[in-house]
This record gives sequence, structure tokens and C-alpha cells, in this order.
Amino acid sequence: MTLIYILPPGRAKIWDKDPNTGSTTARNAYTGTLFKRGVAYTEMHNADWVVLSAHHGFLFPDDFIHEPYDVGFHHKSAYVIDHDKLNDMWLKRGLGNYQTIAALTGKKHLKVLAPLLSQHQDLIQPLANCRGIGDMLHNLNFALMHHTYLSSEEVKTFN
Repeated sequence: MTLIYILPPGRAKIWDKDPNTGSTTARNAYTGTLFKRGVAYTEMHNADWVVLSAHHGFLFPDDFIHEPYDVGFHHKSAYVIDHDKLNDMWLKRGLGNYQTIAALTGKKHLKVLAPLLSQHQDLIQPLANCRGIGDMLHNLNFALMHHTYLSSEEVKTFN
């Protein structure tokens, strides 16, 4: 396996619009613009992706979430997943088998993600030069409109 994208979940969730929604997949649970653009971008390139949730850890698109939550890595809470559990998930879910990890996230996720990588894995940050979510969305929208990649580092993984 070559490349997997890590997406941030964002604060907006389906339960904000419909509190009666029951269990749903990660693909459908997160409804924020950055998340949706990230999914569209990764799927445009036919690439694998996971969500890095501060509460649930790593979620593949079809993993179920059973109830709403509002926890971020910046929170000091018992509901934030700890490093040992994240590392265990990283290994058990096969994320250590990917050569390149592309983080479509902000800095707070990178601090959590970087220590999990093995020596043979590369971490790329296609949105690293963005000044905020506005820039991230602008770059993703441009890449989606022009059917291109965000960075030359991504292109190398497909050649």
C-alpha cells in the first residue's frame, strides 16, 4: 500500500442538523466543509482515507459512529483518546503498512499523528503552507476544479 490520507473530522456532525439520527458511518457523520472537500479530493484521486478523531481515533469511511460528541485534541478531557490507544489502532488497522501518509489537517492533528509513524513511512502535508481553513478550502477547491494534486509530493507516490 502506498498512500493514505488523514482527514480531520471537524466540529459539524449530522446530529447538529438532525438530532434523531441514529448510528451512521464516518463518511456520513461529519458534515463540515473541510471534511467534505477532503473526501471529494481523496476520492477524485481514488485514494484511501481515514478520519483522525480525538474521541474515536482512526475511522475508515464505513466505520460506524453511534452518537454525537464534541471533543478535540486541544481539549483536556477523559474523552480524548490517548496515545497508546491511537498507536494500537494504527497498527491493528493496518495504517503502518502505508508508505506515505498525507495529512489534510491542521497542526494540532500533526502533533498527534507524527509520533505514530514508523521509520519507513513518509509524512507529507499538502496543506502545510495554508494560513488557515480559508486557504485550505481555497486550495482544495482549486485542486478539485482542475483535477490536480495539491503538492508534487503526492504525485511522486502515484508514479
